[in-house]
Amino acid sequence: MQYELSSTFAKIDTTSQGFQDVWKKLCHEFLIAVFPVNSIIRMSFDECGIDILDQTTGTAYCCLAVDDPSNDTLSVEEIITSLDKAANNRIRLGWKRYNIATNTEYSDEGMKVINNQIRKLQIAFDEVGFLGPGTWNRLCIEYPRIVMDWFDYRVVVSKEAVKNAFEEARYYPEYVAKYTAQINEADFNVVLTNNRTPIELVIPFSNQLTVKHLLEVGQILFDLSLDKTVFRDLGTSARLSLSIIVDEVTQGFSKPLVDVPVPSGGEAQIWIQIIWQEKSYDEDDTVDGLPVKQDQLFAFERKMYLAYTGKIDFTKDVILGRTPDITREPMEHESKKKITLARKAAIVSSRIWQKARRLLPVERRTSRLSSSERRIPVRLGASAPNIVNPGSSFLTRFVAYHPDLEADLNVQLNQLDPRSTHRLDTARASWEVGTIVKVKVYGENFLVDPEEDEFQWGGEKHILDFRVNVDKSAIGPRDLKFDIYVENLRICRIWMPLDVSGKSSDKIQSKTVNSPRTAFASYASQDRLRVLDRVATLEIHCGLQVFLDCISMRPNAKWRELLPDMVLESDQLLLFWSKHARDSIWVDREWRIAFKQKGIDGIEIHPLLSNYEEAKLPHELADLTHGGDPVMVIRAYEELKQSSSNNNIR
Repeated sequence: MQYELSSTFAKIDTTSQGFQDVWKKLCHEFLIAVFPVNSIIRMSFDECGIDILDQTTGTAYCCLAVDDPSNDTLSVEEIITSLDKAANNRIRLGWKRYNIATNTEYSDEGMKVINNQIRKLQIAFDEVGFLGPGTWNRLCIEYPRIVMDWFDYRVVVSKEAVKNAFEEARYYPEYVAKYTAQINEADFNVVLTNNRTPIELVIPFSNQLTVKHLLEVGQILFDLSLDKTVFRDLGTSARLSLSIIVDEVTQGFSKPLVDVPVPSGGEAQIWIQIIWQEKSYDEDDTVDGLPVKQDQLFAFERKMYLAYTGKIDFTKDVILGRTPDITREPMEHESKKKITLARKAAIVSSRIWQKARRLLPVERRTSRLSSSERRIPVRLGASAPNIVNPGSSFLTRFVAYHPDLEADLNVQLNQLDPRSTHRLDTARASWEVGTIVKVKVYGENFLVDPEEDEFQWGGEKHILDFRVNVDKSAIGPRDLKFDIYVENLRICRIWMPLDVSGKSSDKIQSKTVNSPRTAFASYASQDRLRVLDRVATLEIHCGLQVFLDCISMRPNAKWRELLPDMVLESDQLLLFWSKHARDSIWVDREWRIAFKQKGIDGIEIHPLLSNYEEAKLPHELADLTHGGDPVMVIRAYEELKQSSSNNNIR
């Protein structure tokens, strides 16, 4: 998968925020994800020539970007100035390595100037790193939810472009007119994706047309040439094989879309396979667009490509300046194959990106989404007294706020109750404006009024009050728990330790936790449609990346072998509980894997029934029961009303 990190696809308002600022924030977010336990802070670039400093490893980062990586050139003068400032502040800041993070490569001449400056400043060459597009692309693959927060790769295609595609595919005029009329009459769209880039094309189409029609239109719109590409220096060639996949199944060319079936707004994927050959070539064969490089550079390219295993440890080594293990020399035949496939993939991805830019409407090429349309960072916390007495009553508060308002909120909480302890920034999330958030408060020997409350996230701050009555028999340490839900999914929990003995406690501690970024959806296949609806809402509102076996698995993947790893690699397991789930051996296996490795806090129950009497939870998960899904209660009531109405009609 090849990403493009450019202003063309960035979610910014170019009138108020430049892409350079977006690039610095994106780099910062990626580094926090890669090194979650490190102390990584933003710096004043104008003052010290450093944008980001990892205080744990002593690694400094200078983040420089261009709006259009395919055409624009990085400023050499800017990095020279940055190096000078960083060198002057090296002792004060204590940095050991200086990484230059860019979304495109410097020219050969530019690299010579930069290396000369490094030499003049008496900085060792192995203390300077260049983190170019390859590094950030690997991070995009590893953390797709981060890049999707900052970039929008969906392109809406016009009906005129589809008509032109039919013409370019060399259909006779009468057929072009016929297909265009069908598309104009149908209120129907297909979201066409591909397995080489994150570009998604929203194509006006007709479900009466066939898979072959969609493939040929997609081939033109993605600019996928079926011509053979020859790599003379390798003595190899490569070409493409294309197919259409829907729901992980390769579709026959003659099948109408209505029989696939693909609903309006549904997704289909062009699967682009590269076929390579090692053989002699004719002088008239098509030549690739890549210039022949020096043998030394080819050797480096070959070793680095073959060494990359797709694991995040490889990228960590590159960022920290450690040489990845690239000592093993593969067989010559295997080496040629991998380099051929890599070059052809680069050509294909480049053509897709170039065509996608041309398909964008003019206004979208110059103006992007405003920052208010993306998710906003949220900090969560709570306020309560450290010490309470048996039989007493006290007020506790839950708070959600933008990070910039923490100081003001702390003052406000102190004014409301100066005797309570206010634990801010105990959990972190990111929500869209308008997200409905529910908070449940409970604990042993505590009666809370109300038991739950909700608010609509407005982007600034919210305070919820709860009255807590302590049971007369309570004694000793107790935990007051705050469960935070979005779309009936608990995204995080806050613990407030209290002492119900009347004595002070020095053991009360708090720590910052993050709401889960990734989750594995465990469900029965019979419940798939309901699960898909809920997962889609979660991904939109709170940015949770949910693994679904019907979407996340590649075609022909050995999913039964991969599922245990996917459960363990996800931050949380979402258990969609129903009668079908209770009877599924795969659901049973998945939650038990999560329970063994993550404990009960690593599992979140998402009931698909009105009460647990319909399908009791395993005794290991009994503590997760907080009542059935209210949506399902309403649904059951509506079904009962409908059934009663039908009986009366009869």
